[in-house]
Amino acid sequence: MQLTKLLVSGADDTNAAVSKLHGYHGHLASYLTEQVISKMPSELREFVLKTSILERFNSDLANAVTDRENGLECIRALEPLQALLVPLDDDWEWYRYHHLFAECLQDLLRQEGQDAFVKLHKKAASKFCELGLFADAVRHAREARDFDQCASIIIEAGGWELILFGGIGYLAGLMANIPEKEMRKYPRLLYARSYLAMKHGDIPLARAFYDAAILREKELEDVSDGVRDKLSVGMLLDIYEETPITKPEANVLERYLEQIGETDAVSRGINYCLMSLRDLAFGDFTSGYECAQKAMKAMREGDTVLGLNYCFVHAGMNALHNGKYQVATANFDKAGELAADNFGADSGLRYFTDLCTYALLYWKSDLDEKAAKNLKRAVSYVQDYDGWSEYYMLGFDALFHRAIQKNAFDEALEVLRELRRTAAERNLDRLAKFADALELRMLVTQNKLTKASMIFENIITWFDVGALGKSNTTWQPGITAACSCACFLAAIGKFEQAIEYIDKGLAVTEKIGAEFYRLRILLVKATIMKQADRMEEAVEALLRALDLGAQNGLRQPFIVNDIEKLLRVTRSQLRFDEKRLVTADFLSKILERDDNSQQQVSNRETEVLEELSTGKSNKEIARALDMTENTVKFHLKNIFSKLNVSRRVQAIEKARQLDLID
Repeated sequence: MQLTKLLVSGADDTNAAVSKLHGYHGHLASYLTEQVISKMPSELREFVLKTSILERFNSDLANAVTDRENGLECIRALEPLQALLVPLDDDWEWYRYHHLFAECLQDLLRQEGQDAFVKLHKKAASKFCELGLFADAVRHAREARDFDQCASIIIEAGGWELILFGGIGYLAGLMANIPEKEMRKYPRLLYARSYLAMKHGDIPLARAFYDAAILREKELEDVSDGVRDKLSVGMLLDIYEETPITKPEANVLERYLEQIGETDAVSRGINYCLMSLRDLAFGDFTSGYECAQKAMKAMREGDTVLGLNYCFVHAGMNALHNGKYQVATANFDKAGELAADNFGADSGLRYFTDLCTYALLYWKSDLDEKAAKNLKRAVSYVQDYDGWSEYYMLGFDALFHRAIQKNAFDEALEVLRELRRTAAERNLDRLAKFADALELRMLVTQNKLTKASMIFENIITWFDVGALGKSNTTWQPGITAACSCACFLAAIGKFEQAIEYIDKGLAVTEKIGAEFYRLRILLVKATIMKQADRMEEAVEALLRALDLGAQNGLRQPFIVNDIEKLLRVTRSQLRFDEKRLVTADFLSKILERDDNSQQQVSNRETEVLEELSTGKSNKEIARALDMTENTVKFHLKNIFSKLNVSRRVQAIEKARQLDLID
């Protein structure tokens, strides 16, 4: 403390002066050497010099580095040093030297020769590895410039699979100890580097590292140790590049499964996860959900929480598209809980889970402004790092429709730009087609029909409505394109063609059980039928959509300006359908208003107005709405007051002006 006081005395910048205080030169080094180290017994002096290379140590580590068996006795003998020896736990098992003291010791040790320094680090690396403390082990091997030992530690610890147990940052931190040039000597490190590139969203780089690993194996003429890595990382790379999707006849994942032994739980878990993703892409949601459950079992056997985390997300995605929203929510919640508990609230896996959770919240109409920002942040993260087409489509679709609903077309255009960027960077053709379909829908909404016709002509070069039901993985962009093309055709008066597109898309959703999209395509059909003055068919389509939405409270698709009147007409019909009480209640909640203007007409009062507009008497209105005549009179009194009118005819006219009724 006295030396520090002398150092900073008179200094203009105290912090800068303190930063110059080191243990390897100057007065402090002299003091520690002459007054502390030189006065130690020779055995103890040798002990502190050799253990100074350790950032932390216990008696076992000290024994391994010093080639002694009395490490604990030496540590106890050093306790009078007080602040120069710092205990790291309550049990006084782990210690470190004060950093200035360690600097002084290491400087003295280096004076004895570099060879001694290197040997100590190698011993430390071996012992840390034995204790399972691989980050410390690799760091000491690096200090010894022994990259063979670095590579050996990482490979023996699990190679690329360390991600499944410690996360992306853990493996990346270990690999950072090995220069790129040195890394290329080891095929299994190249496989690990390939997987890291996948998780950082650079699929071309991942393929380059993977191919380099195979080439290096051939040069070494020894692939025995790398077979498992080659198989597992190859599976993952194939699904990122969508090989099993673009070339389904290759049966890639089935062939991988045949090669995986029963004892290799982790590889089986990965394979079932990828099968779940493939089934999702093909619209086989039941099989996809079952594969996710098989993957869960395997990941638990392999004791990898991160792998298990992905299983819950994939299970949730299959359930969501199958219209099982409660099951989807339960799986997403579990995935989010696991991610937060094990990898932190700011982890990549948490963003991945958030994308699914908040997208589903949007379609349930439960997405507030804070949640909307979380969705946007999650999509942005997954876009730049780790994801697959179905997840991009889910996230960008929600952001796009939210912007359209707000008439924020610049925001919607930005969403499309980012969607196209992702498709281009990852070479995802289905994603590019999905972007085309969304853009056409936006242009029709804006009534920019000339530009819309150009997009329409582009879409029909790859989209054949007649072959939609025969397609494999194009069902998702195909159904979206069917909706958008139908809206465009209806906008230019070609209703029959529009209905043909809609019915083809609807048939696909019914065939594969894509309830999430069936609801939305039914709404488009209802809108087009209304435009074509085919009200009976419009109401029928809308009722079918409402039945689907009512099952799980999926409200958002119905909150659009051009369908509210049709919803009110449909509500009139539901009053007499006792089998659809749940649907009627769901519709009433959709139509509930929260209007703060002086014309705050309640949902029930709007129903009275609708009946009033048909010319019914109070008695007839009461019968139609299951009210007493006095209740009808009460509602009419409130309506007249809110609309500032005194007669029934005036009330009907004012309600139509305010767009409360047709």
